[in-house]
Amino acid sequence: MRFDLIQSIYDQCAETLGRTNFEMVVASSLSVLNEDMIEWSRDRNITFSVSLDGEEVVHNSNRILGRGLAYSRTVSGVEAIKHSLGAGRVATVTTVTKELIRRPESIVQAHLSLGLKDMFIRPVSPYGFAQKASFTFSMDEYFSFYASLIDEILKINNEGIRVVEHSASIHLKRIFNPGFSGYADLKSPSGVVLNSILFNYDCRVYGSEVVNKNWPPS
Repeated sequence: MRFDLIQSIYDQCAETLGRTNFEMVVASSLSVLNEDMIEWSRDRNITFSVSLDGEEVVHNSNRILGRGLAYSRTVSGVEAIKHSLGAGRVATVTTVTKELIRRPESIVQAHLSLGLKDMFIRPVSPYGFAQKASFTFSMDEYFSFYASLIDEILKINNEGIRVVEHSASIHLKRIFNPGFSGYADLKSPSGVVLNSILFNYDCRVYGSEVVNKNWPPS
C-alpha cells in the first residue's frame, strides 16, 4: 500500500474540492495496514475495500503472500478497521477463481465469520496472472456456481440473517432504474467522465479498473 501517495492524493482533493465533497476508497489487501494508517483515516471520508475470496484455504490459494499469511492479514485488518472505525468503513470484494467455484458456501461463511453481511462477487478477469488455466473457468461453470451461491444466501436470509450480494443488487438496479450508475466499471461513459477516478499505486490515473488492466493496449 502506497500510503504516502494516498495521503497526498487526499490532501490535494480536499484542497481542490473541499473535505466533504468527495469520498476515497482505498483498495488494499490490508497486509501492511497499521494503527497510524487507521488513525489518519478516522476523521476523513475514507473507506477500505479488501479482497476476501473465501475461507483460509481458498483465499490463500488466490492471494499469494509469504508464509501463507494472506488470509490472516486480511482478517486482522478487517477486524482492526471494524474495531477502530466501525463496520461501515470496510467492504469486501470476492474474485471467483476455479478454486472457489467448487465451494460457493466458503464465501458466505468467510463473511459471516467476520460479522460481515454484505458481499460483492465477481468472476476473475482474464488479465495478467489470471490468464493461467488454474484460475479460469467457463461461463456455464460460473453461472452454475452463482446459482448455488444465491441459493445459499437465500437460505441464510430465510434463517433470519440478512445477507446481501451487491453485484446482483447493482445489476437489478440497472435493469429497473436505467439512470443508476453507481459502479465505476459499468459506468457509460466511464467513471472519469461522470463521478469517479481510479489512482494506481504507480501514480497512473484511470477511468475504471477495466481500463487499468488493459492499458497500454497490446
